[in-house]
Amino acid sequence: MARTAVVPEAALVLIGDRVAPHPYLQDLVKLLRAENESLPGDRQVQYVICDDYAKLALALRKMRKRISLILVGPGLNGKQDMVARLIGREIKSVLVMGKTPLAESPAQTKRLLKNLVDLGVTVVSSGEANEAFWEPIVRDHVIAGIGAHEDIASMTPEQRAEHLDKRLESVTMFPSLPETQNRVAALDDLDHPKKWAEAINSDVPMKTVILNLLNSAHYSFRSRITTIDQAVALASARTIREVVLACTVQRLFRNVEQARINQFWRHSVATGFFAKILSLPAVVAEQAPQEKTEYARLNLEDGQKKALRSLEMWKHFDLPKDGDAFTSGLLHDIGKVTIALCFEDCLGLVDPIVEAGVTEADQENRIWAESPRQIERALMNDLDHQIIGGRIARRWGLSPIVQEVITQHHMVRRSSGPLLRLVALANIAANGVYSYPYSEAHHPFSRLFKKLDEAVAANQGRDPAEVVAEVFPHQVECHLESVLAEYEVPENLWKTVDPSAFFQLVYQLRPHVRRLTNKFLQMTSQIG
Repeated sequence: MARTAVVPEAALVLIGDRVAPHPYLQDLVKLLRAENESLPGDRQVQYVICDDYAKLALALRKMRKRISLILVGPGLNGKQDMVARLIGREIKSVLVMGKTPLAESPAQTKRLLKNLVDLGVTVVSSGEANEAFWEPIVRDHVIAGIGAHEDIASMTPEQRAEHLDKRLESVTMFPSLPETQNRVAALDDLDHPKKWAEAINSDVPMKTVILNLLNSAHYSFRSRITTIDQAVALASARTIREVVLACTVQRLFRNVEQARINQFWRHSVATGFFAKILSLPAVVAEQAPQEKTEYARLNLEDGQKKALRSLEMWKHFDLPKDGDAFTSGLLHDIGKVTIALCFEDCLGLVDPIVEAGVTEADQENRIWAESPRQIERALMNDLDHQIIGGRIARRWGLSPIVQEVITQHHMVRRSSGPLLRLVALANIAANGVYSYPYSEAHHPFSRLFKKLDEAVAANQGRDPAEVVAEVFPHQVECHLESVLAEYEVPENLWKTVDPSAFFQLVYQLRPHVRRLTNKFLQMTSQIG
């Protein structure tokens, strides 16, 4: 085989397949060994065989820059096409198909194969992947180092959107908002209640959930609400808008694995409640009539109200008319659940990376902290949940200010608006209550709060707030700066509030936000 160049450093071929004497594997390895005969020892091509997602994820995480070719074979546990779509055009990918079709129907399989080819993936049957097939691929992509890279940052907005759609859309179509949500989104909060009823009444499951929720003990209305126009008049248009949006998104993503979607919803709703709590004035004299109603419904404890008044955070968040705190918090991580829907088994690759990081940190007696974006980019290179969320937000026609929250909540700048800063803080707070996609046992904020839980339990009979204030500098603050830096929390956020004071407030609010979240989800999850 003619060689066009010599690799400048040891290249790596990553093979996702079961170790077995398959002819297509034997032919590839034979060619690699033949090339290595004329290369010095430190420049020889290496290959790693990963027969399951955990090994594949860790190899991508540790050795991505060296990988020049990825073979995804039929022996890999999980969906073959998902790995190829994760990689995109950054690395040359070859998908070797066995006898099992990629999708349930021939039409779906045809559509999926076209999607993969459009992404630059080479698809070949196991019988055709012989030495003649592998020779030009090894020569061009492994030895000559010709990459398949496509830089998303250099694309026009139109090219970027098309590129994302190709990677996201396969058998599962990219979700669109249903008509009920579109009709409600077009309404103004001051529109007559009858217009709201006209927008919702035809959607019987949605109407039922709204009425059941508003007739629950949480709202405690004196008389039973039987119509949507009554609901709008008594509970406010904003409340109806929140419920409709929550039900809509739950409908769209119901095909995501149950445990994952539950975890996503707990985090998202908790973020919404934190955003609402932090933005509402905790001083009654400063509350507008609508704010007074919403604040009263939260049923905060005296100690929590006192803590909120001491920080006066609401003074930093003069929200614009189209900047609803709860709704923005609810939607901020929509890109994460879109990843779970469109890349199916992708989160199965996240878990082993997290577990390996936690184990390593524990061995070094430190708190593990790695942001979701770091891991997502380790797997997808140029994509993360902010970019993917931004694409779906534009498709849905969400307001520019909500799009900003979705695309930049991990990238707060000095010039960032109040809604973005509010949701960024609420997201941090919610990760200390319900984290996603990491488990509570793994998330760094939950691990820090566990130290406070232990201190409070050891000092029963004392005011928990006093105990927290006493032990926080020794048990938490000593780790906090490094954790926030490793977790990529923007320093600009702390111009609003001191991080130590903020985390102590979050610790006090945790149990209440947990209860609010669970009650809200219990009611809205009944949507049909």
